[in-house]
Amino acid sequence: MNAAGRLTARLHRTAALLGSSGAGKSTLLNALIGTNKQKTRAVRANDNRGRHTTSHRELFAVPEGGMVIDSPGLREVQLWEAREGLGAAFDDLEDLARACRYRDCVHDGEPGCAVVAAVERGALDEERLESWHKLRLELLATDEDGTLLARQRAKSGERMVTKLLRKRVKEKNQ
Repeated sequence: MNAAGRLTARLHRTAALLGSSGAGKSTLLNALIGTNKQKTRAVRANDNRGRHTTSHRELFAVPEGGMVIDSPGLREVQLWEAREGLGAAFDDLEDLARACRYRDCVHDGEPGCAVVAAVERGALDEERLESWHKLRLELLATDEDGTLLARQRAKSGERMVTKLLRKRVKEKNQ
């Protein structure tokens, strides 16, 4: 069974295809419904990237059941209620963090960090910790209502978010 068939088998209700312009949402939809209903275009030759084609949202019935909404590309995705969701999505990491030496541990090299120790002994996947760090940094750059603060903070001279991001990239490249 191909990838579209495996996805169709799991589709029971309504799903929405979301992603950047030219990511292949309409191509995936065509594979799911078994016909070239949505217009698609070839990738650009110079950079092998997709092209923006879809200009409106539309609901399609999948022959094996379920519905799929195809949509134009997104320019920005904002996090809503993410502060509560981060703990719920990473409950295993939160459980480990209770054993850290410091209550305000950010699991980034502090002494006595139970989360980093779990990664070192193979009890926690390092990619999972990296995902947690990325989402946490995104939350640091986001206001309570989900709007991005990075531009506001940069304008006011507050560079905390930029410094944290640079530190993470530098450490990752070492």
